[in-house]
Amino acid sequence: MAAKASKGATKVANADQNGGKTQFQLETQRMLDTSKKKLTLIEQQRIMAVMEDTCVRMELVSLFPFILENLDRFAIAFGQDLCDHLALHAQLHEQLMHNLTDGTQESGNDEALQRNSDVLQLNLHHSTKTILRLFAANPAAVKVVRGEYERNTPEETKAFIAMVKEGKSLLLQRLLSTPFEEKQRQDYLTEMSDRCNKNEAVIKQLKRELEEATVDKEQEVTKRNEVIRKLKLDIHSIEKSADDHITRTKVDSEKQQQADEKNAETKKDKLKLELNQLKQQLSNVTAEHRKSEQTLRSKKFQTETEVENWIVQYDSHMGEKQQEFEEIDAQYTQEKQELNVLEEKFATLQQEYDTIMEERRVSKEKKEQEEKNVRTATKAALAIQRFWRAYKAKKALKKKGGKKGKKSGSQSGKNK
Repeated sequence: MAAKASKGATKVANADQNGGKTQFQLETQRMLDTSKKKLTLIEQQRIMAVMEDTCVRMELVSLFPFILENLDRFAIAFGQDLCDHLALHAQLHEQLMHNLTDGTQESGNDEALQRNSDVLQLNLHHSTKTILRLFAANPAAVKVVRGEYERNTPEETKAFIAMVKEGKSLLLQRLLSTPFEEKQRQDYLTEMSDRCNKNEAVIKQLKRELEEATVDKEQEVTKRNEVIRKLKLDIHSIEKSADDHITRTKVDSEKQQQADEKNAETKKDKLKLELNQLKQQLSNVTAEHRKSEQTLRSKKFQTETEVENWIVQYDSHMGEKQQEFEEIDAQYTQEKQELNVLEEKFATLQQEYDTIMEERRVSKEKKEQEEKNVRTATKAALAIQRFWRAYKAKKALKKKGGKKGKKSGSQSGKNK
């Protein structure tokens, strides 16, 4: 009873633990879901705007060969300025390809040809930038060109652009995730790795058990086949001995009947009775052995059926485990690659962010120093103005005092 109670408590504890793990996984997946989040910082919005603009520009650049081949078709939508730049771009591209082909066939003036190719590449680079700026100023042309993207872009280019868009989605997910959510993601991946290791250990253990069970089954089948063979030999020897005994008995009875025809009636009945008994005994022995053989055959069939059922069940279970393992391994590999790409991009963005913050700090210090100088100059000017006003006031008072002294002296002279 105590053992049963302990087993029940263990099952309840395992159920609670499994329930807690399931709840943790649901909460982790809910927190890692960034579909309902939005970018709130202006830096994040600018980063995503740059990524979206990059994707659009890549689609436009991938369609340059198709646009140059069908420039007359898009002349109205593009306008004269954009058409002229595209034609110039086509000329630069043809010149560059001509130089490259000449460089592979001729080896006389390699340095001049290389310098010319470098200049053409630089001009082609600037031409591409100019065309993209003109497309940015002409949304109608961009819309017309992007309508041809799916039909006229090579599959390799589509795959590359799709990878860039996937990187943009991963960057958005990274920007929408907090450090706590990233830690939860890492914990979740670690847990998945531990589960894979545990599943591999269980698979190895099951394989060992299967091998042991297969060996035991083969040994048991061999033993049972040997028993069946021995029983068949016994049945055959019994049947043969019974047949021989019956034959001998018939011969002896016939001889005895010929010899003692008058007094053989009683002995004949006795022999018949003995013969019947022997036949009954033979029938009983044969029935018993056949019943034993049928029982053994039934046990053998039941054992083989159980083994086949276990094999089928094992194959099904192992197939599910293998599929689950492959899915988890594929997901882990993909997320590991994505994590490496995002870490590299994050390092680059972090360096750019540090540079921008340093420039802002220097600008802020410079602005504060200028404001401080302005305040110092203002304070000095105010002090000078106060001193000047005080000086002017004193000077005015002195002038008023001198004038009053002169007026009083003149009045006293008149009175005299």
